[in-house]
Amino acid sequence: MNLKKLVYSKKKIFGTCLLILNLLSFLLYLTVKKSNVVILNDNVDQKRIEEKPNSSKQLSENDSQSLKSVNYAIKETNDSKKNQCALIPEKLVGRLKIDTNSSVTLEQIENENKNLNITNGGMWSPSDCVARHKVAIIIPFRNRDINLKIFLRHIHPILCRQQLDYGIFIIEPIQNITFNRGLLMNIGFIESLNKTNQRWDCFVFHDVDLIPEDDRNIYSCPEQPRHMSSAVSTFHYRFLFE
Repeated sequence: MNLKKLVYSKKKIFGTCLLILNLLSFLLYLTVKKSNVVILNDNVDQKRIEEKPNSSKQLSENDSQSLKSVNYAIKETNDSKKNQCALIPEKLVGRLKIDTNSSVTLEQIENENKNLNITNGGMWSPSDCVARHKVAIIIPFRNRDINLKIFLRHIHPILCRQQLDYGIFIIEPIQNITFNRGLLMNIGFIESLNKTNQRWDCFVFHDVDLIPEDDRNIYSCPEQPRHMSSAVSTFHYRFLFE
């Protein structure tokens, strides 16, 4: 009986030691993995460093996602110090005159909207207050360059006056597949979440050839879905669902 207890005790001690060794090995692995992200690998020769001077700045997908999370947290902290934007934005002008000049270039559009400080990727948020709505605008697109230029020229100033935290996502398929509007909307929905790490309040699925003619038609996020273009010029502004 005593011999069995002795054998059992040795097995128990051996198992405990093995568990501790495994734990130490795992901790060592985590330490080495972490250090490889922060500093250059000691085995990298000087030639590789000279050929790729920016190699230490390349981040993995997980690192990029972590940085996005940190930036989002910083933005949330800064926003907590601001007041919420007005329920009815003060800079709205009402009815708009839409310029359908087809000769406008993307460079002209960029120069016209330069003072808005729109970030790369077509995103913007008010700097003086916290937006009430965070909106992702998803646009299926193919071979409608003129419509896209006219749309971008008008929609950015409108959304800025509405004081929205917004992003515009143009989803274009490759040329050798059939245009599938619903599929592109689904892709836009997923990509708008993956690319920005934004917690959008709502999503607007938008046609590239529709432009609001009144900036009081606010791209907000109500409790229920709504149709934002119930009356369009093509149909003489008649409500089609009556």
